[in-house]
Amino acid sequence: TSSIDADLCRTLREVGGFAEEVPGAFDPVIGALVDAWDLRGDGRVPSVVELEGARRAAGNGGMQFDLERCTVQRLSAAASFEPWGFVKGYTLRAARDSLLRHGVHSARLSFGEQVLVLGPTREGGPWRLAIPSPEDKKEEVFTLWLANGSASTSSQSNRYVQAAGQTIGHILDPRTGTPVPGWGSLTVVAEDPLRADVLSTALFVLGPDSAVAWGNRHPDVGVLVLDRRDGAVRPRWSDGLRPA
Repeated sequence: TSSIDADLCRTLREVGGFAEEVPGAFDPVIGALVDAWDLRGDGRVPSVVELEGARRAAGNGGMQFDLERCTVQRLSAAASFEPWGFVKGYTLRAARDSLLRHGVHSARLSFGEQVLVLGPTREGGPWRLAIPSPEDKKEEVFTLWLANGSASTSSQSNRYVQAAGQTIGHILDPRTGTPVPGWGSLTVVAEDPLRADVLSTALFVLGPDSAVAWGNRHPDVGVLVLDRRDGAVRPRWSDGLRPA
């Protein structure tokens, strides 16, 4: 059993709470599965036996956290922690808090596919955010107007590898241990950038139909899906989001 840094422990408690909003779809202890598919390298397709072993080393089977005592116990040698599902949101929130402490009350920050805005623009209105097509990043499909919040976009077209004649995206379904189909992209708009980051990954795992339905049950969060399953990119959004 090892101790966890107090700040990381506090963050993991928050991440766990956000993940519980979409049960089973988000797991930071997924490193064994990332290794099985070699997503940090050239990519590979694991055998059925290898995949099952990696699944056993993920989640609570790989590491057991006690976030009240801030300790972790590693149960499998193959288990490893993968922070990329929430590190962008964590970093953007820390940057926002630092700006506020230094008296900055109007800013736009970007970290990969996640944007955070603080206060109004120089003109006094909300910030314009262009959402590109999941197939062509130069093609704008949707426009959001954002004030004091964060928009996080997840898709399989941003990071992927090629193996055995197939494209393998970096977002894995913790329930099956396999890559999520590249059905398009999903954007979550939330006040808290950490929550937006976690939810965009988790809801992408659910798929477009379930993600929009989830968003309609959670009106404090905006959910946009760009669904390309029918050969054309089709935008749909939850009740908490309004198009420009």
